[in-house]
Amino acid sequence: MKKKLLALALMAVLPLAGCNQPAAPSGGGEGGGGSGGDTYVKTTLETNIINFLSNKGGNKVTGLEKIEPLHFITDNQVLNTEQEDDYYTGLDGERYVPYFSAQISGDIVDLIIEEFTKFSWTVPSTPDAEYGYECIDSTGKIEMDVVFDDGTDVQEDEGTWISVYAYADFGGGGGGGGSETGIDIGDSLTVTFSELGLENGEQYTLFTGTKIYIMFGEGENDGKYYNTGTGIRIYGDGWVEVGTIDETQMIASVKFTWHSSNKPSDDVATPSGYNASTGVWSGNESFVDLTRPSGSGHWRLQKIEVTLA
Repeated sequence: MKKKLLALALMAVLPLAGCNQPAAPSGGGEGGGGSGGDTYVKTTLETNIINFLSNKGGNKVTGLEKIEPLHFITDNQVLNTEQEDDYYTGLDGERYVPYFSAQISGDIVDLIIEEFTKFSWTVPSTPDAEYGYECIDSTGKIEMDVVFDDGTDVQEDEGTWISVYAYADFGGGGGGGGSETGIDIGDSLTVTFSELGLENGEQYTLFTGTKIYIMFGEGENDGKYYNTGTGIRIYGDGWVEVGTIDETQMIASVKFTWHSSNKPSDDVATPSGYNASTGVWSGNESFVDLTRPSGSGHWRLQKIEVTLA
């Protein structure tokens, strides 16, 4: 198992393989996917969300076949759906961000959050005052905001509202700033952080693509990008993890490029295999984790080059 990725449940690609789908609602209807060997039948809500996300141009989400956390919502519960544009100031300037919204009858926020948790979405412990629960799917590519409104506050009409965004539309920020940033790196196996348009002093904890992911932790400053050194910083007890999206795909080597002397001096890798003189980790694993020892100072990571086995 991946040592730190497991905590955030970043899984392979959608659909989420290996998860138990929720039981069909007692009322039946189009939402009833059934259990056991029954064929999974998408609801209209799932189909609309998939169509929206798969036709978004540069940030489109491909390979999406179902939205399992919302599968229990039957068609007759959906009162209204629409696609809108939201004005947002992101990491690369002001722009309109398209999103899909759905109005569901009644207050079923708790039920939806329960399903998100069941299917390994990242769910905040407390909701945002305006947007509700800002939930991120296990691939880091989709955000769904869930909130109940009584018709006098956020929305004009009463009900549970779901707003769906492609997470990359926010420059990875999810509307909440650098500490929750997830940056899409596509199918690249080479990542040069100075070429990603990162903001000086902002924290970036997750970079994810179709083949690999890169994560940073543990402290409040780990993962911050600085123009000085053109790299991401890792402080005492902090770490960087590189792994494959498909856990059956092994990594043969990872070359880490550091700024000057701000780099590891020993084999600090888990699993072991890091050569401090060359900056190359070699092995046959689905992930590698470099952890900085306690104490003052920091590393400055500029570039990562992954070679798959």
